[in-house]
Amino acid sequence: MKILQKSAVIQINIELTGGRFTVLKPEELSSIIDGVNQEVFGQVLFPNIQEKAAHYFEKLATYHCFNDGNKRTALVCLNAFLNMNGKTIRESDTNLYNLTLDVAEGKIDFESLVDIFYKIIK
Repeated sequence: MKILQKSAVIQINIELTGGRFTVLKPEELSSIIDGVNQEVFGQVLFPNIQEKAAHYFEKLATYHCFNDGNKRTALVCLNAFLNMNGKTIRESDTNLYNLTLDVAEGKIDFESLVDIFYKIIK
């Protein structure tokens, strides 16, 4: 499975913010990118595309690694990750917008997000 690179995430944020980006938390950004393949006791923590997508999306939306555009970056990175792995989201823009806000505000936990992604990632 293809994964996002830190440079690609930064580039997406630059494009979304018109070049006014600042990485506020470089260590946390690295943790998000590297964490997608994390293992615990020899088991991959996020073994499938839904869980990897949820990891990227939730962490990018909530960790505020950038000074601007965190939620937009999370959504565009989610789409980029899925597209590079031959998948898409089957959901309206309005529902994706609301999902992004709910995740960023902590109204949807990781497990619930994974369940949602099982339904909308095709």
